Amino acid sequence: QGYEDSGSLTAEKLKKLKGIGFGTILSYDEMYQKLAVHRAERGTLDVNPKEDEELFMWTKEQKKILAQHYSGQSVPLSKDRIKNLESLGFKKHKSDEARPYRVIDAASEERKWDAMLEDLAEYKRDRGTLSFPTDGGALTQRERLLKHWVAL
Repeated sequence: QGYEDSGSLTAEKLKKLKGIGFGTILSYDEMYQKLAVHRAERGTLDVNPKEDEELFMWTKEQKKILAQHYSGQSVPLSKDRIKNLESLGFKKHKSDEARPYRVIDAASEERKWDAMLEDLAEYKRDRGTLSFPTDGGALTQRERLLKHWVAL
């Protein structure tokens, strides 16, 4: 199976591929719709490759293209398609100098933030404070994670 990559396959080319038995070829719009349904059903843009390898690979490619776009490179996606992907929840995320931008699922990041906030509130309920021990060696793994998260 394959998909129409960024609109580069014409209807004639798709017909020729199908004619030699290439199998089902989904258009960009069909893959986008498939991802939109996945997002609506699961609340995430993360696709498990064991469940849908084709959608996983397509989504991975879109993230790669968006990251290139955010880095100022020319990409094979129209501005409308970029806006459509962003409307699903993809957004740019500044990471580091080696890879200045990566693309993340905004909803997944929001859930992670909410989970950390909940853990921090639980920590305060348990300890009565949001202060962490000053001796770095005495910190539990949970305390190190929370301290790092709070510092961000």
